[in-house]
Amino acid sequence: GALENYANVLVPIALVTVITRVQVIFVFILGLIGTLLLPKIFNEDISRKTIFKKVFCIILSIIGFIVAFA
Repeated sequence: GALENYANVLVPIALVTVITRVQVIFVFILGLIGTLLLPKIFNEDISRKTIFKKVFCIILSIIGFIVAFA
């Protein structure tokens, strides 16, 4: 009935949010692997400072995601 329709509306939004948060990690890993294996095709800054900043931002994003859904 009405509750089932309401649940069907909510599920895609939650799935999209989860996928969006996880996508950041995969893009980071693929960019890193691509830069190491195919440096002529991928051009990513892989200095320690830049990697630290990106990992820190990913961690903050995950924490924000957890806080938002807690």
